[in-house]
Amino acid sequence: TAIESDISACFEVDSGLPGGIASIEDLCFVFVPSGLSLESCNASIGGVECDGCTICDSGVDFTFDCSNIDLLPGVFTFPGPKISNCIGLSLIPSGTATP
Repeated sequence: TAIESDISACFEVDSGLPGGIASIEDLCFVFVPSGLSLESCNASIGGVECDGCTICDSGVDFTFDCSNIDLLPGVFTFPGPKISNCIGLSLIPSGTATP
């Protein structure tokens, strides 16, 4: 019988944001596998669910939209990341990895 288990990954983003102003300590993903592919996913920042997480046609890459989350609440609106190019669990854009 197959072992049923979700795959979880959390990251701390320490570059690409305005230095000393914004940071992301818990960018988390939960993936539901189906065989050797991914069936679905969820994304969150600091425990707040993002607008979307979508598995790409490859079955192993995904996109996500966390622009609904304000990274600087009370200061000014600074939306969370939105990635519309398919990326893999290694977070390297598909098609750019070299052997």
